[in-house]
Amino acid sequence: MNLGPLEQAITKQDIKQFLSLHKNPDDYKPFFLRDLGLDDETQGALTFFAVFTALFLAASFSMPSANILIPVCIVMLIVGIPLAVAALVIARKKKNYDIQTAIEISRLAEANGWSYVYYKANTHFAGILFTAGHHYRFTNVVNGPGFQVGQCKFKTGSGRSEREYHYVYLAIPLQRELPNMVLDSKSNNYQLLGMEISNLPETLNKDQVISLEGDFDKYYTLYAPKDYDADVRYVFTPDLMQALIRESDSIDIEILDNTMLVYLGKNDIGTIEFWQRIGRFMDIVGDKIQRQTQNYSDDKSLVSGVVAPQGRQLRRGVSTVSVVLAVLYVLLQLLDFWNKYH
Repeated sequence: MNLGPLEQAITKQDIKQFLSLHKNPDDYKPFFLRDLGLDDETQGALTFFAVFTALFLAASFSMPSANILIPVCIVMLIVGIPLAVAALVIARKKKNYDIQTAIEISRLAEANGWSYVYYKANTHFAGILFTAGHHYRFTNVVNGPGFQVGQCKFKTGSGRSEREYHYVYLAIPLQRELPNMVLDSKSNNYQLLGMEISNLPETLNKDQVISLEGDFDKYYTLYAPKDYDADVRYVFTPDLMQALIRESDSIDIEILDNTMLVYLGKNDIGTIEFWQRIGRFMDIVGDKIQRQTQNYSDDKSLVSGVVAPQGRQLRRGVSTVSVVLAVLYVLLQLLDFWNKYH
């Protein structure tokens, strides 16, 4: 893997030429915000501030009795304008950094003979990461021999419960179709009231958890369809488990159909360290799982080379956070009822 392009300097002319050749995912924004790299929340806040201040000033000057509001407007402008300028400067720097990263990845792909796509709105993968939300965006998608790497951004929920996810993913095609399995790394989960909460965007049913030998359970929670325990142990041999333990830092893995999907969280893909890790993962883990699964066959299936229906998709469960919030809500309602009638 030639990583030299990641160290090459980037000029303003390089940025200008790149933007002229690639579609900008922010083209849908108003022209005065289009090139600033603002997220939806910042864009909305700045627009609201500008409109509100303009209306406030117009009302103050048009109504003599409202002249007392003019000092208030002046104070708002004194405080608000520097904050708005700071937000725009930060957003602009982030935009430039994102473009520089895109240029580095496009150069890397060209130097290694890989294909490169700056932006697209969908993917053909059907893993847990790619079906859990809405408003998907995929950027810096690279296709090389036996792998795809890209950045994925999407949202789940709506309104106050809306949450945005940022992931880098690695997809490795496999020679055989396998049951749906998920390795949820414990290193990137978090704790709530003594309970471990997965960082994955969807919750899987806990009765699908399978325990493996050795220390593997300390690093991953493994989910597989019911009655596929033997198949799991056929795939995850001791040497593959050891390789996965060594690479367990903040990665989650899903096997679906004939693809291994590696979810790497919010990584900086423009660094040499990141691509060295990708190369190491494919050379060690990717090679081991390819060799281990090349002769796999689901004995529960009536069709050779195809996984039986019950093994194709893991069952979703109920989020622990949702349960805790529901219980708290019920307790608060009962407490309110008690205070009213006692």
